[in-house]
Amino acid sequence: MHDLKRLEEKFHEYLRARLDENYFRIDEIKLTEDLFSQQEAFYMPFGWISYFLAMEDGRPVVYANACSRMDLDVVAFIDEDGFEDYDVWDSDPEGMGARYASQARKVKRFNYDDLKFISDVER
Repeated sequence: MHDLKRLEEKFHEYLRARLDENYFRIDEIKLTEDLFSQQEAFYMPFGWISYFLAMEDGRPVVYANACSRMDLDVVAFIDEDGFEDYDVWDSDPEGMGARYASQARKVKRFNYDDLKFISDVER
C-alpha cells in the first residue's frame, strides 16, 4: 500500500491550474491503488484527461494525458514535489512521449464508454 494523499493533493493542484473550478468537481478525482493497473479518464471541453499511476525511483507518479479534438496532446508527470507538462505532439521534448507510452503499456486503457463527467455544466 502507498500513501497517495500528498500525490492526490498535487494532482488536484495540477487540475486546478488547468481547469475552471467553478465548472469541474476536481475533488471527486481520487487516486487509488487500482490506478497502477487501470487508467481512468474524464471529459473536459473538446476532449478528455486520462490518468494512471506508475512507480519511478520507488515513488508513485501520476501520468496524465490531456487530449482534444483540436490536436492537443499534452502529457503531464505529477509527483509529490510538483508537476510538469510536455507537448508531445509539437516537439516531444526529451523523449517524453516514449516515456509516457512505456508506462501506459503497463496499464489497461480506459474505455470511452466509462469517461466520467466531473462538470456541473452539461456539454
